[in-house]
Amino acid sequence: LDLAIDAARVEVLLFTDADCVMPDRWAGEMAAHFADPSVGAVLGRVMLPEDRGFLRRFQAFEQPLINQYNIAPVGLGGAFGCFGNNLALRREAAVAVGGFRGLGWSVTEDTTLLTALRDLGRWKVKAAVSAEATVTTAAKPDWRSYVNQHTRWNAGAIYARDWQTRLTYLLVIVLYLPLTLAVLPLGFLDWRVPLLSLASFVSVGSFGLLAGVYPGVARARYYRRCVPYLVFFLFFYSFVTWRAVLARRLVWKGRRLSAGRRGG
Repeated sequence: LDLAIDAARVEVLLFTDADCVMPDRWAGEMAAHFADPSVGAVLGRVMLPEDRGFLRRFQAFEQPLINQYNIAPVGLGGAFGCFGNNLALRREAAVAVGGFRGLGWSVTEDTTLLTALRDLGRWKVKAAVSAEATVTTAAKPDWRSYVNQHTRWNAGAIYARDWQTRLTYLLVIVLYLPLTLAVLPLGFLDWRVPLLSLASFVSVGSFGLLAGVYPGVARARYYRRCVPYLVFFLFFYSFVTWRAVLARRLVWKGRRLSAGRRGG
């Protein structure tokens, strides 16, 4: 990627992956945001096709919700995450942060580059949410690869080099979400205790409800599955987050690593 950035003689760089399908007007839709010279990066949405089996259906449901985690902070003037399979960068901004080689060690290098660009304070980050700016990618075929993927994503946030990402994840995903679910059994002692768990459901559910209105989302199926899938999402994300905290092994680019550390 750095060799490509060095060789490029264009103003805007578009990133995607080999297993993604882009709409016909994807490049133009993403690049149009750079008409504003203050924009340094644009995040696009990612979707997964509906398929048979719970795992694939859940991934198709989950992806719009995760998109919200990346896109919502952009609307508030921040940027804490992105998907490198639908990302556009101003070449000048990519060079200013030293490209990927200037980031140091990270298992989520796309997000690390985005936050490095954000911290320069010279460019804005925008989100492109239209159907034309949305790529479709392939779902993970089995639970092993799916858990590995999410452990890596969570490890990248927990061990991020910028304190904003680390603090946000520590307070919300590592502590608040798992702890409010862990107290559920105490509801037998006091009916008010499960209200803490309900607070988590409402918090994540607000992301989920808004994610369903994006262009291209099959709204009837999405909202029909919303409640049970959100409940599963809460427990699954607590599991993979603590898996990353405990430095469980993960596979990344053909190497076995401990979450948050080099080696393996």
